[in-house]
Amino acid sequence: MKKLVGAVSLALLLCTAVPADAKNGEEPDPGAIVMDVLLVRPLGLISATLGAGVFIVSLPFAIPSGSVATIGEKLVLDPLRFTFTRPLGADFDE
Repeated sequence: MKKLVGAVSLALLLCTAVPADAKNGEEPDPGAIVMDVLLVRPLGLISATLGAGVFIVSLPFAIPSGSVATIGEKLVLDPLRFTFTRPLGADFDE
């Protein structure tokens, strides 16, 4: 089961891969891509999962204050965008 989860996770990461500087024509650094795939993307996925848990716990406080959308954006959507839409090997500020 652990191997299946790992294989599916790796497949998802590779399916969302986009070269880092494809939009401006520069070649991405191979070392940055490797570190991104093996370390940064899994950490981003863990961050999104933990953020979803914190989001659920924060709902009783967020609903009365009207900040559900903001909290969902910061805790869940931003880490998911960082993990799945940021080009491989790109700087973190992009």
